[in-house]
Amino acid sequence: MVKDLGFLYEREGYGWLRRHLLNGRTRRKVRRADVVLVPSEKVGAQVHKYYRVDNIEIDETIS
Repeated sequence: MVKDLGFLYEREGYGWLRRHLLNGRTRRKVRRADVVLVPSEKVGAQVHKYYRVDNIEIDETIS
């Protein structure tokens, strides 16, 4: 489940090391998952753009 990818484009709230750790962990988890759950089409498009995965399902009950 990916709620947002704010650490990729909003650098103010994250230090250099934190951003890179979050990016690496998210990439690894998304590529290993059978299905990636996202809360909206916008987040789904971002996951597809940054991590190039197609196994995305939208679940609007995630908040």
